[in-house]
Amino acid sequence: MRLYEHSAHCPVALQLFLDRNPSYWCFIPMLEDETH
Repeated sequence: MRLYEHSAHCPVALQLFLDRNPSYWCFIPMLEDETH
């Protein structure tokens, strides 16, 4: 999964991807603090 590997180092790319594909949020590990 190249996109995920890249996104791990590029939060902007990850954010843009998730803005267009919100169903993928469940695959993104997050600390509870980051969800607020």
